[in-house]
Amino acid sequence: MIISCLTPQGFTLKKRCYSQESLMDAISTLESDTRAVIFFMSGYHITREQRAATGAESIAYVEISSDSRISADEIQSRAMEALRKPELAIASRTSRKQERNWLTFTGSTSAPGISTVTLNVASELSQKRVVTLLDVDSHRKDQHFMLGMQYEVKSKVSSNLSLFNIESEVMASELDNTSSHVNCIDLGAAPSLDSLLTDRRLSGRRFLEVIEQSTHIIYVLPAERHGIVAMDKFQRFIAAEIKSASVIYILNKMGNSSRHNALRKSFQAQLGDHRGFILPRDNDVLDRAQGHYSALSEVGQRTPLRRALRELSLYLDELI
Repeated sequence: MIISCLTPQGFTLKKRCYSQESLMDAISTLESDTRAVIFFMSGYHITREQRAATGAESIAYVEISSDSRISADEIQSRAMEALRKPELAIASRTSRKQERNWLTFTGSTSAPGISTVTLNVASELSQKRVVTLLDVDSHRKDQHFMLGMQYEVKSKVSSNLSLFNIESEVMASELDNTSSHVNCIDLGAAPSLDSLLTDRRLSGRRFLEVIEQSTHIIYVLPAERHGIVAMDKFQRFIAAEIKSASVIYILNKMGNSSRHNALRKSFQAQLGDHRGFILPRDNDVLDRAQGHYSALSEVGQRTPLRRALRELSLYLDELI
């Protein structure tokens, strides 16, 4: 019944298992990007410990009583619900130690310039501090491309600046050797905040793990109306879940049109008691930096964008 109901919906039968050993073997052979729903009868006794031991963030479980008369619609509904809301939620997560030397950069979707802001703040701070630039973005890692470097786990950019591509899920073990540095973390765009606490995917777990440990969060949004909406959602998420973190908001790529002036007012009204910075749009200097595979400090020393980034960096330097 289950197979006949779900196959037309795009599901593929991976395996029918008749023992826990067979099930564990099947789970171990799943591809990392494959999402799976495991249906099992109520007498099968898959414990929470066994489910957690598989470590697969893309596996959901649905328990069905062997003597129940379940309909095709209910099978489809329970499969979809299990994929949306996996049982092993992170709602009971443990509190994490906050790291005062972490400057964590995230923001809205639609390319607001998170990686560019992170790189340039790290470059400014490295002029008088030892800085580690950490690329933790689960979906794309751009820092080594922006610097014209080969992809490596660790790279030396300058005497005071290193680039570290984080591949492991566990941040603490990766950061043991950077505890005395200023860590500028490129976390990438924020995932869906509505389901973040129950998201078992690696990207969701990593985002939450880093945010929970960060005392200082820098949220970047574009000069677009949807950026203000995303900022409001992020403010409410932080207020509800990460109360002790301070957030600095960056309105990026700002022009002088009447539409942008209206967005500026909306941004300033949305800030409330938070600190905010506005970075002007300057495609020419950004193109020069991209052509030289460098930060703006090397190609646009006297530009308005460089001055705005330097003001932001000086403020962050005082925080840590």
